[in-house]
Amino acid sequence: MRRGELSLGILLGLLVGAVLGIIFAPESGEETRKKLRKRGEDAYDKLRDVLAEYLEMAEEKGREYYDKARDKVEDLVDELKRKLEEKAEESIDEEE
Repeated sequence: MRRGELSLGILLGLLVGAVLGIIFAPESGEETRKKLRKRGEDAYDKLRDVLAEYLEMAEEKGREYYDKARDKVEDLVDELKRKLEEKAEESIDEEE
């Protein structure tokens, strides 16, 4: 299991557990709503952090793939230039 999947699973488990715990707690409706609001805000903050981490990982992977592709294209361009220079030299040698 990947780290991100585990983080998301833990976050969802905490959220479900918190909601169930509050719903079945013997408190007034106002207190329960306050606790739900607080837990919701906490869950939102944690989710935002997890999503920011995913975004950072995606950006990093994107940069890696971009760099690899750029390097490959540069290598192909260099090889093409070399082959064109060889053909040009061959053509000059044949004319002489």
